[in-house]
Amino acid sequence: MLVKVRFFGKFRELLNKETVTLNVRENGKVKDVIYELARQTDPKILGRILNEKGEVRSEIIILVKGRNIQNFKGLETKVEENDVVYIFPIATGGG
Repeated sequence: MLVKVRFFGKFRELLNKETVTLNVRENGKVKDVIYELARQTDPKILGRILNEKGEVRSEIIILVKGRNIQNFKGLETKVEENDVVYIFPIATGGG
């Protein structure tokens, strides 16, 4: 099934793209999308999205259907045909 991934911030800069369309297995989950993204683009992106425990880094937000996956099943959240997965870093500031 096809799933689109949209990037923001440092991910857009790393991959030099705004979107990628991936072919993910039926009944796929967000974690499948992330691993397929790393396989098809740049393996370094995996370590920028996931921590050493394989969890989404605290400074990263991932949305599916406009909702934060952390409010559902995290990386186990299911994706469906033509879903758009948004991956972006939390904006920080200081002064």
